[in-house]
Amino acid sequence: MSEAGIRARVLNEYAQGALGDIPFPCARPEVWIEREPDRERALRIVNEYEQASSNSPPVFCRSCGEENPGTFETCWHCGAFLK
Repeated sequence: MSEAGIRARVLNEYAQGALGDIPFPCARPEVWIEREPDRERALRIVNEYEQASSNSPPVFCRSCGEENPGTFETCWHCGAFLK
């Protein structure tokens, strides 16, 4: 969101490591927009991203060969840059 000039905070970014000890709804990441006037624009950005990810073909990592969603910038398996 910062790339779009929207100030936001990510909460529970690392909480999924505690799944099992805490319920899923308490562990899922949340993005909080700091200014209410930015809310609608932020939602449009999220919707555009979700549309692009469902339409993007997978990308195969040149380093390890693992398949990654087309919207990933780094390989989920080895961490190498995909583009």
